[in-house]
Amino acid sequence: MLKIKIYTPLGLYYQSDCESLYLKTLTGYRTILSGHIDLLAALGEGNCVIQIANDKKQFLIFGGVFKLEKNQGTILAQSIYSKDELSLVDLETKLNKLHQNNDKSSEVNNHYNEEVRKLNMMINFVKNI
Repeated sequence: MLKIKIYTPLGLYYQSDCESLYLKTLTGYRTILSGHIDLLAALGEGNCVIQIANDKKQFLIFGGVFKLEKNQGTILAQSIYSKDELSLVDLETKLNKLHQNNDKSSEVNNHYNEEVRKLNMMINFVKNI
């Protein structure tokens, strides 16, 4: 069994014993099983799946670091969301408001594009795409 702890800047977010962990590093997705060699990896933006017996916990992570040492995994996430925390209606409303209030200046447009990209990732995550 793997022991997993997830931290955000606000503190401990989630912890569990699990059978496997699937997460996106900067070099691609990795599956971590019990007995995996120790590992330190920067996290990209993507899904994180924790397999617990016949149940799965799914999260969407936006950057961070993963450390695995002696079957104990620690995720330090810049931001993370579970499906329970996200509302499809709220996300789509935010996206529509962004489109309506889009300023065409390049500086604001870069921020706008980043926000749209993240909202689309969250919408796809909730829809399970």
